[in-house]
Amino acid sequence: AYDVGENVPKLARIVLDADQTPIRKLSGNDFSIGLRAESLIEAKASDDTIPIEPTHFLLRDELARKKAAPDAESELAPLEAGYMVRLIKTTENGFALIARDGHKIGYVPADALKALH
Repeated sequence: AYDVGENVPKLARIVLDADQTPIRKLSGNDFSIGLRAESLIEAKASDDTIPIEPTHFLLRDELARKKAAPDAESELAPLEAGYMVRLIKTTENGFALIARDGHKIGYVPADALKALH
């Protein structure tokens, strides 16, 4: 599980160079705070389960590509800076395969990622 109370202050310090403390105050009706993005790369039945805990975040807006190449096709809107992902692997040509919520998303330049810890 993702610990907002622990990780938001860390990310705010890294990304914004500022202090930020999350506050939980629930009232009124339920509402969505985000949209689930479809995966570009479907996990195969033989793939191991991908842990859901994020390991990295994007330093800048970036496209998730179908292949580890700068000119590779992308079917998703650009992922925004600060988007948290799980690093699956890096490639010899400087790309990283990333996942979110246990599903592979695609490839981004490895230098666009920053480790959470």
